[in-house]
Amino acid sequence: MLFISVPLFVRQPSKSQRIRMCKSNENVQTAKRTLLDAATGLNLGRDIVKQPDKLDHIQKLINNLETEWKIDKPTNLSLAGRRELVYTTLPDVLAIDKPRWMQCASVFHIIEAGEKEGCIEQVFRYGGIRCVISFAFELGFLQLLRRKVRFVEARLGGLMRFDMRKQNAVGSLLVRFWDNELLVLEGNKGSISILRLLKKGS
Repeated sequence: MLFISVPLFVRQPSKSQRIRMCKSNENVQTAKRTLLDAATGLNLGRDIVKQPDKLDHIQKLINNLETEWKIDKPTNLSLAGRRELVYTTLPDVLAIDKPRWMQCASVFHIIEAGEKEGCIEQVFRYGGIRCVISFAFELGFLQLLRRKVRFVEARLGGLMRFDMRKQNAVGSLLVRFWDNELLVLEGNKGSISILRLLKKGS
């Protein structure tokens, strides 16, 4: 028997707060494969935007994951709660190396800053798990991030930098990770935008 803990809290939960589940080896392997497929979505890059079938596939995988692991009230998980889920579940179950899954932390810090200022109207439900996040934003969002650069960098330990470049009327925000991957925020006059993870040179 294998016990798996899935924390749902921002702070480090106590053992009594964790959901501890006993699964057969077969079910554990199924859950591992499900998480692996979801994690693969992190690296689909810009192609995922052009392939709705892959988005649907990942959506179904995560829906199945919620059912399989009986996550409490998944539709009401806060952004911070989802971050905790990404932080702990993927590394623990898949043994993903820390630099890879810490990319999720960078995404969430940016989104949290925007939400706190009221600039981000909607976060795609499962964006944090696959690092593809859709939202509507105001023209002031890029200016906000420009002002918040030092704040965000401090929280990330200086692991990233901002490079503001003009694109159309709004502009494009490039965020360079320490592993040479890029997170790109694009938009045109407040339209729905995609925050996506790209390989360097793509």
